Amino acid sequence: MTHFMVGKFIVVEGIDKSGKTTVALKVKEYLQKYKKSIHCMSFPERTTEIGKILNKFLSKKIKLPNETVHLLFSANRWEFAKEISEKRKDQIILCDRYYLSGLSYSIVNGLDEEWCEFSDKGLPKPDLTIFIDIKPTQVVCRKGFGEEIYECSEYQKKVYEVLKINVLKSKEFMIIDGNLSIEEIVENISLSILNLK
Repeated sequence: MTHFMVGKFIVVEGIDKSGKTTVALKVKEYLQKYKKSIHCMSFPERTTEIGKILNKFLSKKIKLPNETVHLLFSANRWEFAKEISEKRKDQIILCDRYYLSGLSYSIVNGLDEEWCEFSDKGLPKPDLTIFIDIKPTQVVCRKGFGEEIYECSEYQKKVYEVLKINVLKSKEFMIIDGNLSIEEIVENISLSILNLK
């Protein structure tokens, strides 16, 4: 097996309830067997003041204009830009969602793509973006689907299409079949990370 420099920034993308969080945690467990230092994070990070506002919005407690929502999500990522830059030097960062999610959701909400991209310019770029490819029709029955504002089948169908296109534009990406068993998904992703140059 090829070994690489310790630090890498890996982003896991996918539609709502596609299994991103579960996959990231299990990949962490897998990589720790190889004595790798792993740091997991997810966006939005709901513990900050900005994150708390986003949480209220996502849980349908407050209403906000789409432009405001986009900028808040972007600001939430910027809150952790320095931490990402530092930790990626000697750790593997596994990140559940990042700027491609922000871009894709905002495009679906009717915002201009170039305008959306501007607020994220300068953020640390991932070494690898992984897309868990599963259709919206297959996640609607999963526990908790529908609890947050964007969790409806037709909306997620649009997000799926835009997000997949944006992932394919990434410099380094991996598409993983979300219909595989969780064990297969985790092993495939973990081995890809271990073999990154």
